[in-house]
Amino acid sequence: MISVVVYKYEVNALYVVDELHKKGVSSEVHEKEVNKRKFFEVLVPEEDLVKCQKWIKTLEIDDTTVDPESDGAIEGLKEWNDKMYVSGYFTGGRMPFYWTKIRNKYFEGTYVLVLGFIFLIAILIASDWNIELSILLPIIYIALGFSILYNIKRKKK
Repeated sequence: MISVVVYKYEVNALYVVDELHKKGVSSEVHEKEVNKRKFFEVLVPEEDLVKCQKWIKTLEIDDTTVDPESDGAIEGLKEWNDKMYVSGYFTGGRMPFYWTKIRNKYFEGTYVLVLGFIFLIAILIASDWNIELSILLPIIYIALGFSILYNIKRKKK
């Protein structure tokens, strides 16, 4: 088998081998090291060398388009798999404290509840609106505010 092309990244060499296999040519990737740097060469049979070179040129693969930052993607995935059931954890750290404090939940519940009542008063004052449809929004806000406050009270006991 003869080397037809050499790539800096293994993913490019594997892609070429896959495309050559689709065309019916047996090929393989061979890893070689030069000056402590790894290179990946695609090996094909001698009789298929010329047509494989033509096919590879049509693929237009460029080693510079591979993002060097993507090397840590697997570590991030492993971190997520290890921490996905930890309460408040997301990749990069934990949730900020102001999202988890109970006193902020009181403020959120009260804010949504007051906002619902303000919408309700505004709709009742403006009598030219379609009251059947527009009264739905304040009712949702009021119900959501009561729900937040009720759940805080229930968890506190």
